[in-house]
Amino acid sequence: MRIEEPVKQENGYTITIPVRWDDIDGNGHLANSKYLDYATQARFQFLSDHGIVIAPGSTETYGPVVLSDLVEYRREMRFGGIATVTLELLAARRDASRWQFAQNILQGSTVAARITSSGGWISLAERRLIVPPSQTAEAILQIPRHEQFQWLD
Repeated sequence: MRIEEPVKQENGYTITIPVRWDDIDGNGHLANSKYLDYATQARFQFLSDHGIVIAPGSTETYGPVVLSDLVEYRREMRFGGIATVTLELLAARRDASRWQFAQNILQGSTVAARITSSGGWISLAERRLIVPPSQTAEAILQIPRHEQFQWLD
């Protein structure tokens, strides 16, 4: 998946992703699972931009875990288009141990999908939810806040 440079906008963090041929389903539009893949890419790109690299094979002892995703599909996206993916912090605990992200996937200025994801951090050894290391917590709390942002605790 080729990703263009992230763009930090007043209304959130944004990346662009070209819609590739293998992202398309049998109906000729973006496969539903790809919307979540694009949203995840924006989240990991934000963390990477802030010095947090969590990847398969890394030495990290923790990782993000999604507890729920809600996807609202609004418009079709087709091969050859450019998906603009936004990222905003909708809610969080003050220690960043739990979070909720609001993301839009746009084609041009048209919202193709709205995604709300809730999650936290898991210890890979203990397999339980944890408070992340301070550098990770600081990065999460730097995600631009949604206009309806609220603290969870």
